[in-house]
Amino acid sequence: MPSRNATYEPYRAAPEARTAQTRAPEQPQDRFRPDIEGLRAVAVLLVVANHAGLGLVHGGYVGVDVFFVISGFLITLHLFRELQRTGRIGFGAFYGRRIVRLLPASTVVVIATVAAAWTWMSPVQAKAVVFDALSAAAYGINVRLAVLGTDYLSAELEPSPLQHFWSLAVEEQFYFIWPLLLVAAATRRASRRSAAIALTLLGVVSFAVCVWQTGHSQPWAYFGIQARAWELAAGALVALAAERLAKARGTAALTWLGLAAIVAAAVMFDETTRFPGMAALLPVGGAVLVIAGGCAKSPKGAVALLKTPPMQAIGKLSYSWYLWHWPALMLAPHVVGAEHGLGTWAKAAVAAGSLLPAWLSLKLVENRVRFNPVFKRRPRRGSAWAPCSPPWPAAPPRSSSACRTRCGARAPLRTPRRPSHSRTPQTTRPRRRGSSKRPGSGCWS
Repeated sequence: MPSRNATYEPYRAAPEARTAQTRAPEQPQDRFRPDIEGLRAVAVLLVVANHAGLGLVHGGYVGVDVFFVISGFLITLHLFRELQRTGRIGFGAFYGRRIVRLLPASTVVVIATVAAAWTWMSPVQAKAVVFDALSAAAYGINVRLAVLGTDYLSAELEPSPLQHFWSLAVEEQFYFIWPLLLVAAATRRASRRSAAIALTLLGVVSFAVCVWQTGHSQPWAYFGIQARAWELAAGALVALAAERLAKARGTAALTWLGLAAIVAAAVMFDETTRFPGMAALLPVGGAVLVIAGGCAKSPKGAVALLKTPPMQAIGKLSYSWYLWHWPALMLAPHVVGAEHGLGTWAKAAVAAGSLLPAWLSLKLVENRVRFNPVFKRRPRRGSAWAPCSPPWPAAPPRSSSACRTRCGARAPLRTPRRPSHSRTPQTTRPRRRGSSKRPGSGCWS
C-alpha cells in the first residue's frame, strides 16, 4: 500500500486588493478565516503523528483529504471573486502567485534532500532520489509513484524522501484545469449555477473513478488526479455557496460534527483500509462541514478550539513543516546508521525537530519572497522561478480575440494609447537606446 502523505494549500482566506473601478463591498467570507488556519493544524498534526508511528492515529493519512478540501475552497473563493469583479481571470497573476508561494521553500527542501541523499544514502538510492526531485520539480511525481506502485518488483523499495510532493502535484494539476473550466462555465457572467454544475459533474465522474480504481489499481487511485479531483471539487462547491452559508443559522454544530468525523477517520482507519474509495467520504465530508459551518462566523463552533494560539501557530507552519518532516524521517536512519529504522519515540523526536528548519524556512525563504514588493506589485513576475515551475506556461500569449474569448466576454481588449494613424513625428516619443518595451497588462496578466 502506498505511503500516505499530506498536502497543503498555501493561499490564506485574506481578500485580494481591489481597484477603485471594481471595488466591491467586503463579504463575510472574504476575511481571514482562523478556523481554516486551525484546520490546517489538525490535518498536519494527524499526518506527522501517523508518519512518526504514533499508535492512536493509524489513519492520520486522512489529513491529505482535509488539505485537498481546504485547497479547493480557498482557491475557488479567490478565482470566483476575481471573476465577479472583473469578468475575467488573470491566469498569469494566478500562476505567478502560486509559484512565488510554493516554489521557493520547496526548492530549498528538494536541494537539501538531494544533497543529504548523496551524502548518507547508497549511490543507487541517491540516484532514485534525483529522479524523484526532477519529477517533483515538474509536478509529476504522483504519476511516477503510481507507476512504481503498480510494479510488484518495487514493493520492497524504501519510500522516497520526496514522496510527499505527490499531493502538491495533484493540486497543481487540478489548478491547471479548474480555472479554465471556471471561465468556460461562466463566459458571459460570473454564474454560480453554471460553475456549480461543472464542478458537480467533475466531482461525480472523479468519485466514480476513485471508487473503481481503489478496487482495481489502488496506487493510481491514491496518487492520481483523476481519483482525487472530487475532493478539491467538494471544497470548491462550498466556496460557491459561501455567501448563502454566511447567512445561515445553527451552523456551529456542523463544525463540531465535521471535526469529530475527521478525528474518527484518523482513529478508525489503518493500513488495511481500502483507501481512498468510499472511505474517503468520511474525512472529506468532515472537512466540508467544518469549512461550511465556519462561514457564518459563529463563536460557538469549532473555531473556539481552532483559533487558539497553539493551533494558529501550527497552522501557520503547516506548509513548511509538511515539507521538512518527511525527508527528515526518511534520512534520519541513514544519518545515525540505524539499519532497522528508528523507534517510535526517536521518530517523534525527529518529526518535532523538523519544526526548526520549518520555522527557518518560513522566516528566511517563504516570507521574504512571498512579501517581496517586486512580486506583490506584479504577481506575474513569479514566473521568474520558471526553471522549477510546472511544465505549462505561466503567461500564455495575450493578444487577438482568442485572449478575450478565453478570459470571458466582459474582458475588454486593451487599446493603444494613441492610434497609429494619428501619430505624427511631433507627437511620437523616440525610444531610448537599449530600452525595451514593458510587458503589457493584457487580460492574461
